[in-house]
Amino acid sequence: MIQEAEQITHAWKESPVARIQPAEVLLVTDFDGTLAEIVPDPSGARARPEALAALQELVSLVADVVVLSSRPLAQLESLVPISGVRLIGDSGLALPRHALREALDRFNADASKILERIPGAWLEVKPASTAIHFRNTDLTGEQMLALIQPLLDGAQHRHPARVRRRLVARSTARPVRQVRHGRSGTGGRDRGARRDRGVG
Repeated sequence: MIQEAEQITHAWKESPVARIQPAEVLLVTDFDGTLAEIVPDPSGARARPEALAALQELVSLVADVVVLSSRPLAQLESLVPISGVRLIGDSGLALPRHALREALDRFNADASKILERIPGAWLEVKPASTAIHFRNTDLTGEQMLALIQPLLDGAQHRHPARVRRRLVARSTARPVRQVRHGRSGTGGRDRGARRDRGVG
């Protein structure tokens, strides 16, 4: 841990960014996989004490400290209880309304039926988005996406393109399609799309 911290400090000092005055720096960080370790059950994630201590110190040093996560805001408030840190939950998405709300509700209902047949997979419904968790299954991201693709195709026919694009972004893009090379822990078969390792 000490060696890693020293490497980060060295990289920072050698970076052009180091010439920026601290009072002009805006720091934005994720929660899962950054402040906290990725765990099989997202409800068990806790921020590392040293990470919280670092945030507390940075609040008085830089212009703003932001935790941006796909977790609901209420969860972030309990997980990052630090005064002065700005918390943005649900990836900053606005609450869906009208056609988008109906499309997301329909997707959740249909996706739940599919996931019921897959041990270890589950659907997490958030205020403005949905996450599909399947880390504890044998499925790759490509396989999971193939299972829910008919639901997305159906949304394309029922709703305007704008609604369908937002539905895809809210429902699947982050958990199913996002790739984090070197962090998925699943080897070469997972290069195209990662398993959901929790919520971000």
